[in-house]
Amino acid sequence: MTRTARVLLRLYAGGLGIAGLVLLFMPETTGVTPAVVGKLVGAACLGFGAMTWAARGLAMGGIYGRAVLAGNRTFAMVGALVLLRHLVDAPSVWAGAGFGLLLVGVVLFEVALRQSPAAESGA
Repeated sequence: MTRTARVLLRLYAGGLGIAGLVLLFMPETTGVTPAVVGKLVGAACLGFGAMTWAARGLAMGGIYGRAVLAGNRTFAMVGALVLLRHLVDAPSVWAGAGFGLLLVGVVLFEVALRQSPAAESGA
């Protein structure tokens, strides 16, 4: 994974962590109802953020880190589509920020899944 991709991975993990904390402890500020759904989504964000953070120094791409990358890509893709639909129906700053974060995740993890770890080291 390139240096830029690693920086984006850290930012993505941090963003998911922040989103998870907001949804877990202040779901009413995001407009998510009922609050229990927001808390469950917050727990998922925290889990994916923690998993991504823990994997930040591992070799990624090809067969390495495939489970981390595939899980994150799926979460980001489904989440981005859900938030896009929500933005069409009821635009909000929170939904827009979440959509942007997840869209970055989709691209980042798709590229990482298709990249060979040997290619980045020059081997």
